[in-house]
Amino acid sequence: MSHDVSSPHNGAVFWSGGDLALAAVGQFNKQRLDEDKQPSTALEGTVGGKLMMDAAGGIAPDEKKGKPNGAPWGERYPAWRVISQRYARAASGEVNVIVADVPVGRGKILREEVKTLRANKKVTTINFLAIQKDDKGNPVKGADGNFVLVPVTAKDVLAKPPKEAKK
Repeated sequence: MSHDVSSPHNGAVFWSGGDLALAAVGQFNKQRLDEDKQPSTALEGTVGGKLMMDAAGGIAPDEKKGKPNGAPWGERYPAWRVISQRYARAASGEVNVIVADVPVGRGKILREEVKTLRANKKVTTINFLAIQKDDKGNPVKGADGNFVLVPVTAKDVLAKPPKEAKK
């Protein structure tokens, strides 16, 4: 896929953590535009990312749409991995990363994206933000109804995750 996956200067947003993180990204992008007049986008907001979302959505399992046997994530992962690397190479200026879990899982594409961002000479800063969670692990929302995002370190986000309990 060769469609555009560029973001505005200082406007690339990366994320990890499923629908929760993706919802936080939407809120974050809107807030940046409203308050700072800074347009921001995740990969899914680019032309190439939208096309990938449409294609992936068409083959993804979805019980609600009556498609329980769509292609599993393991089959869609390689394509997302390739396009996300292009997005990371195209980023410039300040980059924001939003995560639902700290640390992120072992097989998360974000781990590769961060390596690419660190090697990208056009990237000046990488900010890491996590969705704040309460004592029970539930996401916290502010008075405005948006997820509360708290700064975290790259070291914490990229730390080796604890081993999952055997079932």
